[in-house]
Amino acid sequence: MSKANKHIPIRTCVICRQKYPKHELVRFTCPRTENELQIDPTGKSPGRGFYVCHKERCQKNISKFRGWRNKCKGVRHVQNAR
Repeated sequence: MSKANKHIPIRTCVICRQKYPKHELVRFTCPRTENELQIDPTGKSPGRGFYVCHKERCQKNISKFRGWRNKCKGVRHVQNAR
């Protein structure tokens, strides 16, 4: 595949529901030990994750976003924290 035709993964911001190339978004991963979201700076951490765009509105609303508990289904300590 040439560089001009290289596949670019598309992801959706969980706040505004807009689609962006993966490299333009911030990835959050499900918490492993505590009940707080963790930013994944490399975008390659194992486990479930979700994406938020760089819009000011979305960055402000991520602290209010509670849907991550549903996105982290199957993570034992998150289910116990409910």
